[in-house]
Amino acid sequence: MNKSEVLVEILAELRPQVSIPVDTEGIDGPREIPRVTLGSVSVRRVPDGHQNYVGVETDGSGRETGTVHHLVWRATVDTVVVTPDEVERDDVLDLIGSAFAIHEDLPHEWHPDVRLIEVGAESPRSLPFQEPDLFSGGRTLTFEYVQEVTKSGNTLTAVTEAVDPTLTISETVE
Repeated sequence: MNKSEVLVEILAELRPQVSIPVDTEGIDGPREIPRVTLGSVSVRRVPDGHQNYVGVETDGSGRETGTVHHLVWRATVDTVVVTPDEVERDDVLDLIGSAFAIHEDLPHEWHPDVRLIEVGAESPRSLPFQEPDLFSGGRTLTFEYVQEVTKSGNTLTAVTEAVDPTLTISETVE
């Protein structure tokens, strides 16, 4: 899993649950009201406390071709709801919370690479002096997920020179 896959999964979860448009932030993002926007996304590596080495990768004949590592990442996604009605804003924020809160206990059922889902508290974000007729609010969603990375290794394919089996470390080779 990676950052863009996290966003795709969030959109897939929210769109059927929420009756207003849901999209990512950006120039081409939704501007109609009401709307839900996946705002800032921060992703950072989690210092996991254990080695991320998982094992070796092999080809079809069983030869080792590289090593496999699992990196753990924490993605924090800010969901922003803008509506012309304060009650509708709160209802949509509740729907967002409940859509992911049901997965907090078993996050791997939502996606097999996800190992943590946290739903943050609602926070009103209205700016009455800038947008007096709009009500804005947000909720932070946090996901920890595993990304599998394969590092290719050099493969020994042939031995071209045999080493003298009687050679010891104390002998000098000339």
